[in-house]
Amino acid sequence: MFRRNMRNVNTSFSTIPFVSRMIMILCIVLALLGGFTKLPIQQLCMSPYYIFENWFNFYRIFISPFLHLGFLHILFNMTTFRWMGTSLEKLIGSVNMFILTFLFIILSGILNLGISYASLNLFNYSRFYTSCGVGFSGVIFGMIVIESRLSHQRYRSIWGLFNVPNSVYPIALLIFLQLIMNRVSFIGHLCGLLVGYLYVYGKLNFLFLSQNYVQKIEQLIPKISESQGFVKGGVDVLFEEQDILPETIQQTTNQLTLSVQNFVAENILRNGQNAQQGQQAQQVQQVQQAQQGQQNNNEQEDEDTPQEKSGVEEGLIPALENEDFLNLDNISLSGTEQDNTPSDNNLPSQDDLENEKDSKN
Repeated sequence: MFRRNMRNVNTSFSTIPFVSRMIMILCIVLALLGGFTKLPIQQLCMSPYYIFENWFNFYRIFISPFLHLGFLHILFNMTTFRWMGTSLEKLIGSVNMFILTFLFIILSGILNLGISYASLNLFNYSRFYTSCGVGFSGVIFGMIVIESRLSHQRYRSIWGLFNVPNSVYPIALLIFLQLIMNRVSFIGHLCGLLVGYLYVYGKLNFLFLSQNYVQKIEQLIPKISESQGFVKGGVDVLFEEQDILPETIQQTTNQLTLSVQNFVAENILRNGQNAQQGQQAQQVQQVQQAQQGQQNNNEQEDEDTPQEKSGVEEGLIPALENEDFLNLDNISLSGTEQDNTPSDNNLPSQDDLENEKDSKN
């Protein structure tokens, strides 16, 4: 069983191109060393504070991307890099993949230093300056920008939760990850993303080699170029230079706004449907309560009526000896107080009393 699993692992790794495979092996080995030997991450992480204190610490820019904190960290990054690095290296070739990765590492590190220093001195915001980040996700974000630019899809899914336009997919993914994982390095991801946009807009073309030089390098390293998974040649990795500002920012802003509006509209529609269903249920409940209350009132009236009749018979209401003192038509069996008081119009007059007295005499 163990040998079979090892063969499956070897087969899986053999399908990964040469440079991407070497990067994954390096990251995994360093992660294992960190787990067993407790590497001093504080002395190896990307930290603008330590680099500005001593420029000898510039080595942190090159080492920190290959370090990871914990199993889930390296699992997530290597799973993403496996398919992204594989597809990109097969397209541009192994030499260009090595150059691309190296430039993304050093340029994103320099951007990190610049943004952190500016945020501290201009806005007195020290979080970026004192941060200590590790991981390959900054380079991965740069590759996500390239993959998004080469993709022909109009919309991309963010973890299956909602869709955004393909052109703003990297930015939306950056914001989404920061919202759900507040411990991720926002400045590291942002710098990788910015370098990726600089690349796809042709601002880094002068740093890359032409295909002729790529072929010469491949001839200088015959043993490596003949290795399994090494991709020779590849397509031209240079993009046509375009203006980034202000048209690109306006387009990106409009597309982000449209995505947010669509997302909000879907939620409003969903909440509206739920609210309508809740209102209908509330109305049905009110009708049922009203019917139940009416039924209870009818039962109460049926119970009260015999009691009033029996009250008259049993003497609970004083008996009236003379009908002339009270108009019996005003008595109601419903028990209202106003019907129990005599009417002034039915009281005997003084003359009637005198006549009654004379007749008795």
